[in-house]
Amino acid sequence: MDVLKSEILELLDKDKEFRYAVAGYLGLSEILKRLGDLTDGQTKLREDFGKLYAQFSLRFEEHDRKFNEIALELKSLRKEVGGLGETLGVLVEDYIIEKFGDELRRRGLSLEEIRSLTVEGKEIDAVFRDNEAIVVEVKSVVRGEDIRDLARKQEIIERAFKRPTRAIIAGIRVDSAAENLAKDLRIEVLRRLPRKQIGPGTPLL
Repeated sequence: MDVLKSEILELLDKDKEFRYAVAGYLGLSEILKRLGDLTDGQTKLREDFGKLYAQFSLRFEEHDRKFNEIALELKSLRKEVGGLGETLGVLVEDYIIEKFGDELRRRGLSLEEIRSLTVEGKEIDAVFRDNEAIVVEVKSVVRGEDIRDLARKQEIIERAFKRPTRAIIAGIRVDSAAENLAKDLRIEVLRRLPRKQIGPGTPLL
């Protein structure tokens, strides 16, 4: 028996055909075939995954490109809207100050006297006389914050030019809180419309 075992082992080691025959008898060939099929399937899955990954990468790159384009367009649009807002603000301010030209002249002020300057980082319109300075502000609608901002400008001019300074604000509409605050701060308010005419539906110009 031992001799037979030795001969079989020797044949398995040296005889390829015998080895395959034994493997087939034991069902190993089917197992090896299935393992081979699994390996082939795994290779195909890797290839398919690689293709899908490449496709997704291209799509992500395209989405990133489109997103960046939209971001640039929005940035450009914000600049354009900001520029239009500034232009509109200047036009409205010029229109309003012309509307108040007579009232200002009655107070001894001429539109030609108004100088625009930047002091301590603030843009200020003012009239300068030998003995005083007058800060002038125009708004379509005058609110409390406008009065507080004008008071700060008044202080800046008075401090910078070392002379008494008063302030005048002109507006098509003036809310009651702003008017009360202006009285407390001794800021003169010019209103285009009487208070009783001002309401939610009142046209500004």
